[in-house]
Amino acid sequence: TVVVTAQDGSTTKTYTVKVLRAKSSNALLSGFALSAGTLAPAFGGTTTSYTSSMANSVASVKVTPTTGHAGATIKVGNVGVTSGEESGDIELTEGGQTTISVVVTAQDETTTKTYQLVVSRAASADATLSGLATTGTLGSTFSVSSLSYTMSVANGVTSVGFTPASASSVATITANGASVSSGTAWSLTTTEGATATATFVVLAQDGVTTKTYTVAVTRAASSVSTLGGLVTSAGVLSPSFVAGTLSYSLAIANGVASVRFTPTSTHGSAALTVDAVAVPSGQASGLLAVAEGATRTVPVVVTAQDGETKTTYNVAVTRASSTNALLGSLSASGGSLSPVFNANTVAYTMAVANSVSSTTVGISTAHGGAACTVDGTTVASGQSADEMALVAGVEKTVTVVVTAQDGSTTKTYTV
Repeated sequence: TVVVTAQDGSTTKTYTVKVLRAKSSNALLSGFALSAGTLAPAFGGTTTSYTSSMANSVASVKVTPTTGHAGATIKVGNVGVTSGEESGDIELTEGGQTTISVVVTAQDETTTKTYQLVVSRAASADATLSGLATTGTLGSTFSVSSLSYTMSVANGVTSVGFTPASASSVATITANGASVSSGTAWSLTTTEGATATATFVVLAQDGVTTKTYTVAVTRAASSVSTLGGLVTSAGVLSPSFVAGTLSYSLAIANGVASVRFTPTSTHGSAALTVDAVAVPSGQASGLLAVAEGATRTVPVVVTAQDGETKTTYNVAVTRASSTNALLGSLSASGGSLSPVFNANTVAYTMAVANSVSSTTVGISTAHGGAACTVDGTTVASGQSADEMALVAGVEKTVTVVVTAQDGSTTKTYTV
């Protein structure tokens, strides 16, 4: 302001000059600090691109930018920040890069400068499971640091479900080689009477660190010890086979000297014996001889997969008695039979000299089980009857009766 006063001392005139100084166009930073890590390269106001590497444990970072001019303003990621003060927490991408932009606007509100910081956070090395839920019961309580577990399940449990959960959200899990998402159920098929192992491999985000958890699942052996079928090589079982019936009879013809049994177990892992000899399920046993007219009891034992549970089936095999009532030989002392002996010839004659006053009849049966009488008196096969007196000129008829082993079939020979 300029005031001019005239000579008269009262007249004045005022002149004004307005001076406008331009606002600062300084949009540089004079400082840029991090709450963790260091800048690369070292900060310089005219350098606008920086990098910084952080450990995996650093989940967030704060930046403290300082303007080169007090009138400049700052935004960090579109959020205003006071010069020289820390920004809010900026989350860092685990195992990746996070770009932080700092925009400085000069006092003139036109000039700007953008600084860019790329922060690399190390990948996670966490390869642990935080939990392992299961439809069964682990032998010991799950612990992050315990890697091996056992589990016992009943025979009827054909599969066990597991739900593994990784401690790190960026870790990956495989179950027996198959990829499984954390928190997703996976099923292990059990093996009857054996142990199946569930193996969970956790691979950390770093692609290197792994941790393996195993669960050995033992399924109880089967206790099924029944037969599903029992077939014979001859005859018919009585009653008809039913798994719950344990005693049977089997009648075979006299001409069948031996019999085989083909047992089939209800459970494929059961063991079988026929008359104490091991026989594979569905295969025939060896030949089992049965004496004529006798009964032989054949035990078929089924031992369950558990090795303890057993069931015994008994088959009483009866072979029909012989119907052979023939003589094997016939002789009489003091003369010769006419015709010559033949088992199928039943009538004979014999002439003896006058000097022969007695005769002895000898017999043997064609079958060892047959019985024989001579004139009503029992005579053992291969033996002779008591001496019989002969009267001169008088015919004597000797009757030999052979009774077969069956007790009913007979044949009569006369001399």
